[in-house]
Amino acid sequence: MASVGVKALAATTSRSDFWSGESLVRAAALGLLLAIATVTVYSPVHDHPFTNLDDPQYVTNNPYIQNGLTPSAALWAFTHRYALNWHPLTWISHALDIQLFGLDPAGPHDENVLFHALDALLLFWVLKWATGYAGRRDWTAG
Repeated sequence: MASVGVKALAATTSRSDFWSGESLVRAAALGLLLAIATVTVYSPVHDHPFTNLDDPQYVTNNPYIQNGLTPSAALWAFTHRYALNWHPLTWISHALDIQLFGLDPAGPHDENVLFHALDALLLFWVLKWATGYAGRRDWTAG
């Protein structure tokens, strides 16, 4: 009777099904699907305008970054408060966006979509590394 149980266990653990097994190829495929899904969900922002919440103060009406990322803009970012905040990396990031894309919101929005996709992949790989699994197929198993 014991040999029957061993054979059944061996048969189930030797199964190398792509979607149920843990492999680097499977993890890479799931990561790719995750990145594609993230870009698909967020890609409509390409056509969205700047918002009226803080974009005028931070970007479109900010006289200190209107010429893009210049030495004077970088110096200003590290030495001044603006819009009740001191966050130089934010100002430098906005200045760089203006340098690259002008005042067209599509560029920064697309950039944020790529950051979201990269963040989703990073979280996926960190969780895979931490748990050893790209996903569990059987939540009741140990």
